[in-house]
Amino acid sequence: MQRQTALKALIVVLGLAAAWACGRRTLAGESGDSAAPAAQPAAPPAAPSSAEVAAAKAEKLISSVRDKMNDFQKEEFHLEMASMKSMFAASQGIKDLGKAADQIAKDAMTPELRVYRAAVLGAAGKWHEFQQRYSGIGRTLSTLERDRAGLPKKLQDEIDSLAMRFDQKNRGLVMKVADLYERVAEYRGALAIYGDLYKDIPEDKRKGERALKEKIAGLCEKVGDPASALGLVKGIVEDRPEKDRYKDRKLGEWLGRLYEKTGDIENALEVCKKTLNAVPADKRAKDGAALKKKIGELEKKLSAGQK
Repeated sequence: MQRQTALKALIVVLGLAAAWACGRRTLAGESGDSAAPAAQPAAPPAAPSSAEVAAAKAEKLISSVRDKMNDFQKEEFHLEMASMKSMFAASQGIKDLGKAADQIAKDAMTPELRVYRAAVLGAAGKWHEFQQRYSGIGRTLSTLERDRAGLPKKLQDEIDSLAMRFDQKNRGLVMKVADLYERVAEYRGALAIYGDLYKDIPEDKRKGERALKEKIAGLCEKVGDPASALGLVKGIVEDRPEKDRYKDRKLGEWLGRLYEKTGDIENALEVCKKTLNAVPADKRAKDGAALKKKIGELEKKLSAGQK
């Protein structure tokens, strides 16, 4: 009886031991070597390409240029209003403002003209200072244009648009200063400005700059340099189609006058005759009257010089 009781107790103990061992194996299966591997850390993002870096830099510069242009536009409006106000106030008492430059050039100054001249030159100085600051945008645009080829087309188009806008505005500001100088007979100052502007234009594009060349030629004539004026006006005439070369009567008369001023009477006479012949026959009596008179004068000069 005691043996049976001991045997039963041994069986119970062995059963409990087996259960305990089975439990350990189960727990080991849940959290031991058979568990799924831990998640690996994410790889760092790839570094941007050189093209992406260049595009981001260009976008930043483009935004900067656009903001600066808008700021200058606001400042320009206030400067325009202030300039107009000061020059208008200074022009009071001048009977014919259109003749002010001629009177100043002839040194026929009145107190009113002195006040007006000072106001105009003061405005010219402010506009010049404004233009110099505005031109600084050009340096940033030069950087963008230098690196333009490797950028996306959208950015290239934005750069081209801003460059065109800048060139037009900067040229307009330069010419504004020159125009103010002209208003008060500061012809040499205006000539220097227009001359620098012309030099900056590529030679292959100068043919289309007739208005600028005429402006420079006119100033050359006013400062006593008809030879330089002649070279410019002659070039304008020769740039025209041969059949239309002398149809611009005023241009032909101007060229003839410059030849005469430089002492070339033969070419002056030839140009005047060609210009007269280009005037329609039914209008020649009226529109060609001055040319006929000039031809007669030149023929007399030529005849007197040959004797």
